[in-house]
Amino acid sequence: MKFTEKKEVKNTGISTKNSYKKVKYTAKEEKYTTPDGITHDTIAVKSIISWEGEKKWLLATRWDITQLKNYERELVAAKEELEKALKKQKLALKKVSTSALSILIKITAYNGRKQDK
Repeated sequence: MKFTEKKEVKNTGISTKNSYKKVKYTAKEEKYTTPDGITHDTIAVKSIISWEGEKKWLLATRWDITQLKNYERELVAAKEELEKALKKQKLALKKVSTSALSILIKITAYNGRKQDK
């Protein structure tokens, strides 16, 4: 198993008035590679819990968010594609409006010359 730390999401201390106390809490996005070579995007939550001030435990939980990350990548790619299409559309409309304006000017000028005669 191979862990590659990606980024830290949150790091806070939480305490309660109960008989146990969480000393430290961290949640990190990590890449997790299984022994067969498949890489997963995960969120690993690790808490150090103290019991009556003496005993300490490490509680770790991991969620597989690979599918969510794939959706995120697809959405980002679609957004970038849409932004490119909108830029092309704006340029096309600009050219059309410039062409239409020049045509209207020519028609107006032609009608003005026709009325002068």
